[in-house]
Amino acid sequence: MNYQEQLTPWAVYQNLPDLQRQLVIRFRRRTDADCYMKVLKQTRPQTDFVIAFETVKKEVVPAAIA
Repeated sequence: MNYQEQLTPWAVYQNLPDLQRQLVIRFRRRTDADCYMKVLKQTRPQTDFVIAFETVKKEVVPAAIA
């Protein structure tokens, strides 16, 4: 996750067939994402959208066994 994605953790996704999803847009605030998704549902009522909060995943490096 790059720095810009860290600044915008709220993401609106479009649900696709076969349990896939496509990123539509990212926001800094949940309220902005809610408002945008409301407009999307009005313009495309047959499409399913979801809001997700994404955080940075820290990789765990196993300790070397001596």
